[in-house]
Amino acid sequence: MQTTLEYRTLRNLLALLADQQGAPLDLAALARSSRISVPALRRIVDSLESMFVIRIIETEGTRCRPVVFFEDQGEATYLAGDKPEKLARMTRFLFSFVRQQWAYRPELEVKIFQYRSRGGAYVPLALHSKYGELGFLPMLDQTPGKHEMASARSFLDHYPKGKCILIHLGSVDRVVSHRLRIIPLSKLV
Repeated sequence: MQTTLEYRTLRNLLALLADQQGAPLDLAALARSSRISVPALRRIVDSLESMFVIRIIETEGTRCRPVVFFEDQGEATYLAGDKPEKLARMTRFLFSFVRQQWAYRPELEVKIFQYRSRGGAYVPLALHSKYGELGFLPMLDQTPGKHEMASARSFLDHYPKGKCILIHLGSVDRVVSHRLRIIPLSKLV
């Protein structure tokens, strides 16, 4: 895409996108922060996706706004700065790891999405397949809190054939029900 925007402006936009990975894409707020018009920003975001710099993921549930992830998480870390937010890092790692397992196998017919509800339920990464849905919900503690359990239940209620995996950095591996399991990240990899 031809543009008259300066390199500095484009790099700032990429840094803003890298910092907001996994959050609903708000073009108006992004336009204000980057000082790029919304129509130009829309074209640039489309171009970045066409060049495989970013990947736009649809959101399902009752709050349906697309989210952005970088194809190269190393590049995203460099652009956004190395921030110590473990949960955001886990989500970004899951995106790169989980997407890679299914994206290049078209015979599986898997679609990646994010689940959000107006009530605050949030599953940052999930998969649709012919067998149902599988949600990945990272958490900091080995024991899920009220918010994690409420998000998992909302996801499972919304998708009757769905299953949900709560992922943490510890060592506990526990089957909660036939549709819900808690596992360490190391076991997933």
